Amino acid sequence: MGNNLGIRIPKYLAGKLHVSEGALVNLKLTNNGLIISTEESELDILLNNITDSNRYHELLSNDKMKGNETW
Repeated sequence: MGNNLGIRIPKYLAGKLHVSEGALVNLKLTNNGLIISTEESELDILLNNITDSNRYHELLSNDKMKGNETW
């Protein structure tokens, strides 16, 4: 990506942050330095917005099989 710089972090920190190579992060410049935080994926954002009032209860409340499903 042009003249962009990369940042290397220790593997144990990457594991704790659930960050892997190519992950998107947020950078915030402060008076004391740089804050690096993980960026939520679009799927995480969508899943975090599911509530009891906006999910499809009728699809989940009937546990009878309708086809060849097995549980």
